[in-house]
Amino acid sequence: MEMIILIGEDQVKSITPVSANITITSPLLQYIFEAQEAYIRPILCDELYEDLLLNVKNSTVSADYQLLIDNLRPTLAWYTFFILVQGYAKHREAGTMTFNGSNFNVVDSKTNDTLKYNAFNSAERNAVILKRYIERNRTKYPLYCSCSEGAPSIRDYFMYV
Repeated sequence: MEMIILIGEDQVKSITPVSANITITSPLLQYIFEAQEAYIRPILCDELYEDLLLNVKNSTVSADYQLLIDNLRPTLAWYTFFILVQGYAKHREAGTMTFNGSNFNVVDSKTNDTLKYNAFNSAERNAVILKRYIERNRTKYPLYCSCSEGAPSIRDYFMYV
């Protein structure tokens, strides 16, 4: 499967708390793609999502599709950050650890869960805004259908919430 991403790493870094001086390009691009597939696809539905990617790939993005991309950026950035937070931690005998170069620091599970919860909560808030934008502009996106019931929710990740 070809990896076509809808936002760049600089946009993720400008929207979320990812430091602009962190060089994590390769995994960050993969996290953006994973977030698109897991979270943006269910919001847009397959037909609209696939058509949007085809237009991005062919450099034929219409003004309406550019508005859609502009409106989905915050949602995609926060879901990417959520995936990054999950992937950035290493699990060792000492517990969950974060790393910065060659230095590892133990992070207690409550702090780690709080960070993931906050990232996912921000993504969910932005997803609501994105869905409202699409619903209010349905005539611009005829391939859209209201099929987002299958998208993961915060309860899928934090059963105690």
